[in-house]
Amino acid sequence: MQEILSKKEMGLRIKSLRLESGYSQLFIANLLGLSRSNYSQIEIGNQYPSFNSLIKIASIYSKSYDWLIHGSESRKNPFTTLVSSEIFNISQPPSAKTVLVDQNSVYISNCQSPEYLEKLSPFELPSTISRNDGVYRAFTFKTKMLKYIYPEDIIIGRAIKSYNELLPDHIYIIVTKIDILLCHIDHISLSASTLSCRNDQPICHEFRLPINDIQEIWEAAEKYSTKIQPIIDNLKETYNSFENLIQRLEKEVRSLKKLKSNN
Repeated sequence: MQEILSKKEMGLRIKSLRLESGYSQLFIANLLGLSRSNYSQIEIGNQYPSFNSLIKIASIYSKSYDWLIHGSESRKNPFTTLVSSEIFNISQPPSAKTVLVDQNSVYISNCQSPEYLEKLSPFELPSTISRNDGVYRAFTFKTKMLKYIYPEDIIIGRAIKSYNELLPDHIYIIVTKIDILLCHIDHISLSASTLSCRNDQPICHEFRLPINDIQEIWEAAEKYSTKIQPIIDNLKETYNSFENLIQRLEKEVRSLKKLKSNN
């Protein structure tokens, strides 16, 4: 009975936070990577949220892990809104063609210029992407920022219109006033006006970006590898990992056989 009561009390606390902030169940479920039906089971107290879900919920509402479980702490200035309502102004070339950005430093200074965008090389979208789904743009990067995405690979991005569209564990192309970055966005802090981001670079792989410095955000939708070697390297790494696993299994089998023969 106590377990049932604690689940229901936790669900009520989570539900009250959502209603106070004005979010829908579907919106929060998407942020947590859950279906709406699974999330609703948490709110009505039929199931406990996972540890990862609890951590994300605590971050969303600026609450502590203990408060969500026990409800014993006072409120700590929760965000009145999860994200900024700012709308990104995404410029397009007059022809509305999809373009390829291959000179990032020039793009940073001219991304709001339709005339500049019109001069960029056109890029044909694959059949898996529909223009009706949004505005798309292709980017290349000179440095490796994420594992399995190599220099000169082409990343197709879909324009993000507002911060409300951002989701955890997705890859984003972020155009700032000084650079174009390829990374994950882990958290949005309104109090600090920053995005907490991460990539796979050996130095400063976790970093914060001031919201005021961000010009555009694009969600990575497709990747094109322009060179065969990175693909070969990926296959080789996968093969080596599989081969090591087989060797460990064979060693275990030999050990078991030896143990059995000794008995």
